Parts: sequence; C-alpha cells; structure tokens
Amino acid sequence: MKIIFKSAITLILIAIFSISVKAQIGFSAGLELGTSLDDGYGLGFGVTAGVEAPMSSNGGITGRLGYIKLTIDDGVFDNGSAYMVPIQAGYKYYFDSNEGGLYIHGQLGLTIFGVSYEFETIESINFTTGEITYRTEEVSNSVLTLGYAIGGGYMINEDLDLGLRYNIVNGDGGNFDYLGVRLGYNF
Repeated sequence: MKIIFKSAITLILIAIFSISVKAQIGFSAGLELGTSLDDGYGLGFGVTAGVEAPMSSNGGITGRLGYIKLTIDDGVFDNGSAYMVPIQAGYKYYFDSNEGGLYIHGQLGLTIFGVSYEFETIESINFTTGEITYRTEEVSNSVLTLGYAIGGGYMINEDLDLGLRYNIVNGDGGNFDYLGVRLGYNF
C-alpha cells in the first residue's frame, strides 16, 4: 500500500510541476452532485476546484481538489454524514480541441474519506421507577486512501463544463464507488 501512496504522490507532484511550466493554465470551480453505488450512503454534494494545462491541441494535464459531503442512509445512525476530499491529477483528452466539445478524463490521487455519526446508549436504568437515561455519543474517523476516477464530459461553451465521473475510493475494507456530476465554470 505504501508503494501505491508514493506513486500517487509522485504523479500529483509531476502534474503540479508540469502545470506550473505551461503558460496557458486554466482554472475552474464547480458544483458537484453525486450518488453512492454502495449501500449505506445516500446523495452527495460539494464543491471542487480544478486546474488544466494544455499539453497538445487535444489534451491536457489536470488537477482537482474538492470537498464532497455524503449522507448516511443506513437506518441505524441518527445524525450521520460522510465526506471526501479528493486530491487528484490526471489527463483530459478532447475529441475536437482544447477549446470545447466532447472529452474523456481519467484521474488518480489521494482521497481523505471521513465519517461521523451519533447514536444513543443507555447510561442508567432506575429499576424502581422504570426510568431510562440515555447518553448521545459521537464517533468520527477519517482515513487517507487511494482514489481514482474515469469519465467524460462536454464543454458547453468556453466557460461551462459539464462532466460525469465514475469514482472509486480504495479502503482496507473494500472500495467505495460513486457517480459524480460536475458543473464547472472556467476562468
């Protein structure tokens, strides 16, 4: 697993270096909407920032940083939520040109995945009156793991970008998969 993390960090650093060398760097900010493909999680929403450096007339190196909040929909925990912070680099290939049209996009990097939830436990029972006192406990945890995505999209015009992505976040207990839709504004 350490080799995977080192490889992901190396790819991100190469992408950042490549982006800083190019003169025509594009920046974007977008709204993200997603849905989990795994049981126990519901709808997700968040924001992402992106950067793109053209490497040819049809492609460029990309970077993405975001925050996506997911609802927990498992019927067990009352106030549960999860979040992801993807930090990814990748390559975007345009079928027309870098100016617009249909494209495909792949990314690899690190993802911080966190979860928090509340549940009630019995604190005490008065056997004389039958009164039960409950205590609310909160649990939260986060992990840094490998994440990757593949997808595509369409440049509506030079400012608006509509993308669809299949995301996989690796974890010790298995993968977390979700579909994400992003509407981005290019600067």
